[in-house]
Amino acid sequence: MGASSEIRMRGGFGDPLFVIDGIIRDKAAFDALEPNEIDQLSFLKDAATASVYGSKAGNGVVLVTTKSGADAMGKPKFEYQGSYTFNRPKTHDYNVNDLIWQNPWNTKHSISATGGTEKVKYYVLGNFIREEGSYKNLENNKYSFRSNLTVNLSKYISLNANISGYQKDDRRFN
Repeated sequence: MGASSEIRMRGGFGDPLFVIDGIIRDKAAFDALEPNEIDQLSFLKDAATASVYGSKAGNGVVLVTTKSGADAMGKPKFEYQGSYTFNRPKTHDYNVNDLIWQNPWNTKHSISATGGTEKVKYYVLGNFIREEGSYKNLENNKYSFRSNLTVNLSKYISLNANISGYQKDDRRFN
């Protein structure tokens, strides 16, 4: 529930280098990505990778390209994905845990819009996740946003703006 990822390549003991949309980012930025905003995911671990990214790539590189409106033309296209899941244990002995026990559940919602013209192409995504664990005071809320915009200023010049952000609120036992 709200756990961070762990990636080990080449038998290394440290985290790989994370490159998201061409920018070197930290592990927290990688963990903030939602699966439905990823267009391509590559794992680079050969010697040629070090020639591009230097000694930081010693533990490998995770290369992420997020979705964009690059191929979008015409009217906006909207997509929605949502889910609600819950879990109920098969056996539950009644004891002192009954005072803090609850049935765990989670809900996820995502909406995106993509479209464009010859001059402007866009992709916008918003996500919401809420999870509650098996015990009271164990929950995770996450809100995230991504916007990828491409503007063709002239025949030879284009402007790309990628904006993303997230807010994560974890509540653990106090």
